[in-house]
Amino acid sequence: MLSSPLAFFSFATSSPAVEAAAVYKPTPPIAGGCRFIPGDAGWPSKGTWDSLNKTVGGRLIANIPIGSPCYHSTFDVVTQKYDLSTYNAASCAAVQQAWHTPPLHEQSSSSVMQTYFANDSCNPIADQSGGNCGIGSYAQYSINVTGDADVVAGLAFAKEHNIRLLIRNTGHE
Repeated sequence: MLSSPLAFFSFATSSPAVEAAAVYKPTPPIAGGCRFIPGDAGWPSKGTWDSLNKTVGGRLIANIPIGSPCYHSTFDVVTQKYDLSTYNAASCAAVQQAWHTPPLHEQSSSSVMQTYFANDSCNPIADQSGGNCGIGSYAQYSINVTGDADVVAGLAFAKEHNIRLLIRNTGHE
């Protein structure tokens, strides 16, 4: 029998960050059973995300879907508005040509490699006449983790701000 939920994880070396992770206890969601999502009053502000970015050494990524060059307006996770002008015909053609190949998606911190699993959000092959590329189910932000402290910072941030956390490695969760 496992002594804690973190018994599934092991690290090659011990450090204060790893020891801090060992005492991490998941926080139950707020009343009603939901974590905050973009647009909720409890979603972290730009300043709060900026603070996390400093904590992780500038490696916080505000994700932009890779299909965005095919749309005239893209959702900006920083401003929480459709105010990014991302259309580029040549880039769109390149994305459309490579859309069904893994290398295009592997370079993205938010791609799930199949828009079906992201509610077809920002699909460059679909009809773009609506003009907006929504972030949809894609991750709003990602941390380019380079060490234990980044993992601990991400876990603590998600816990403190009651937001959903998804852990991925090379494009798959």
